[in-house]
Amino acid sequence: MSTITKSKKIAQLQFVNRDYEKALFNYSIALQKSPKDDEARLGAILSDLAMDSEDEAQALFDYYTVIKDEDESEAIKVVQQIIDSIDNGLDSLSHIISKALSKRVDNMDGVSYEEFKILITKRGFVEIFESIMFSTKVIISNKNDFFEFIELLIEYDYKDMALNYIESASSSYSHEEKFTQILKKLEN
Repeated sequence: MSTITKSKKIAQLQFVNRDYEKALFNYSIALQKSPKDDEARLGAILSDLAMDSEDEAQALFDYYTVIKDEDESEAIKVVQQIIDSIDNGLDSLSHIISKALSKRVDNMDGVSYEEFKILITKRGFVEIFESIMFSTKVIISNKNDFFEFIELLIEYDYKDMALNYIESASSSYSHEEKFTQILKKLEN
């Protein structure tokens, strides 16, 4: 058995066992030795995809495994087309959502979290926060910014306000590890 075949077999087992980083590594080894190996390239793409979208990648891998016995090159082509359509769809969807959020933020009476961060670097958190707290909204459009904002509230001793925000977002973020970390911070 060649080292390329061996690397691909190991990678396939790792993929099936949901060890995507190792699978990606072994598919990459196969690609280094044979850059035109379509199966290794597809395996690397699926391993990378699995780290973000496990269910989709597993489904595509299973589909590929079933249809490759009939015509491997056609199976690779079909799965690659599916991946490309997913990527294009996600890019388009992301762009549409981003545009819609920007419009919504522009129409709201408030400042975006990015603008808020720029202001606090210039004048300090306490001064900016207290000046806008009752008159302007800080518009937070993603969970990482939300968690960062909560941590700033805790850091500057606005713990009651942080707790209010956390309680209102508990149904959305309670499964997040960062959410649990912030709750522990508040308890201390």
